[in-house]
Amino acid sequence: MLTVCDVSNRTEFQAERRHMMQAWPDYPDGLRRGADVLPFKTRRTS
Repeated sequence: MLTVCDVSNRTEFQAERRHMMQAWPDYPDGLRRGADVLPFKTRRTS
């Protein structure tokens, strides 16, 4: 069973959290700079 200390111990994963929190703002910055983006598949019209 989880205790309050287990749930609130955020320092255990601090490095991973920092990386995750920086990855999201890096994504739109990369799009603005022309990063490689997978194209959407489109339907062909006849």
